[in-house]
Amino acid sequence: MRNTPKHRYFQWKSRLKALKCEIDMTFDEWYDWWQATGKWDQRGYLPNSYCMSRIDNSLPYTTNNVECIMKIDKDRKSAKQKGLGIIAPGAVYDTLEDAATLEHHRRKTIKKYIANGVPGWSYK
Repeated sequence: MRNTPKHRYFQWKSRLKALKCEIDMTFDEWYDWWQATGKWDQRGYLPNSYCMSRIDNSLPYTTNNVECIMKIDKDRKSAKQKGLGIIAPGAVYDTLEDAATLEHHRRKTIKKYIANGVPGWSYK
């Protein structure tokens, strides 16, 4: 059963372990946290979806170190913390989302341009 909360929890946990993020939340803590936010049905990967974000990235995922924010805001926060602005042909952007919006490209496309060394595209 792929859409059960428990399946979603293990997907989340597996993805974060692959990214070498430390997790200190049980299924019950994770699920109760999402229920308390009131955003369970609005979670996702799209820019206007909600996601769980660590407040302090040097600490593990715990109920005291996470906040519920929109994916677009998490991407902006992450880009600023990592200094991952985007250099595009003829312009410089503070975030991937800004570059995607103003260059009229999907974020995925811009990431491919940078990964493949397309002239004019890079992280700043």
